[in-house]
Amino acid sequence: MNWKNTLLSLAAVGATTVACTTPVFAATSNNNTYVINGNDTFWTIAHDHHISVSSLISANPGVNPLNLYPGLTIHLPADQSTQSSFTTNDNSSNVSDVKEISCVATAYTGDSSENGWGAVDYFGNPLKLGTIAVDPSVIPLGATVRVTGYSFAGLPSGSMICHASDEGAAIQGHRIDIFIPTSSGVASDFGFQNVKVCILKP
Repeated sequence: MNWKNTLLSLAAVGATTVACTTPVFAATSNNNTYVINGNDTFWTIAHDHHISVSSLISANPGVNPLNLYPGLTIHLPADQSTQSSFTTNDNSSNVSDVKEISCVATAYTGDSSENGWGAVDYFGNPLKLGTIAVDPSVIPLGATVRVTGYSFAGLPSGSMICHASDEGAAIQGHRIDIFIPTSSGVASDFGFQNVKVCILKP
């Protein structure tokens, strides 16, 4: 399997922990290594250490991201000075708004209980940070949008650029569903939030 081509879908699925009777290890790290605890995924580790998921995977070629377990020691990339690269960062000063829409936002993960397509969007592409599900009668599928007004620790602060590449039976009218690359259950913490969605053009 090519981990680099599937890294975000792996991060969305999260890590499978091994059941054991030994105490859960505390998450520890030094300049070069990190010891896994029971709740870690590559995405959360990368986020906490300000590195990219791809660089973390490259630094651990013998580690299966779907089989992280307490006590496993992984390597951290040598250069941690670069923040994780989110294509969702809102550097959109060179674009103008086509239309601004007030919406209610919820969140979902790649778990099959939350997404009927599995860990892919409507077009069959892997879910990733910046994917949103929309009602195509309100926001066209394939549109690039700016979402503002949300508050959630797992998303870029303030605003982000998203792609309307998914839809769902519950997403009707002025409603969007924001994909969060984390384990099932966490998305419910997002709740219902009022946001602004600006459809963009070059």
